[in-house]
Amino acid sequence: MIIKRTINFYPNKGKAKGDGNAPLRCYIRYNNISVTINLGYNVNINGWNADTQRCKKNTAHDAQNIPAAYINKQINACEEIINNCFEVFEQKEQVPTKDELKELIDIRTGKKKEN
Repeated sequence: MIIKRTINFYPNKGKAKGDGNAPLRCYIRYNNISVTINLGYNVNINGWNADTQRCKKNTAHDAQNIPAAYINKQINACEEIINNCFEVFEQKEQVPTKDELKELIDIRTGKKKEN
């Protein structure tokens, strides 16, 4: 079984600060279910490439001037974790609920401990 899904990354412009930085979000859509995850970084809206869904090269983000390459690595890692979580459910032949997917992602990212 393969679960068709889309995984998109974007800055939440609605919560942008005065310095042009906005929280980085991941939006997952599958089986008419939507899940949004905050990645814990703020990206400069002017340094974001909407087509590639990554930070533009040689830009700095957040108040700490985090390099684009570092944030892009974190985005790639997050995307890989999400795809691995879906593979777990695909092997079980099960479409996860929103809560089941979020819980497994939180466990895999270390935000939550496994029971």
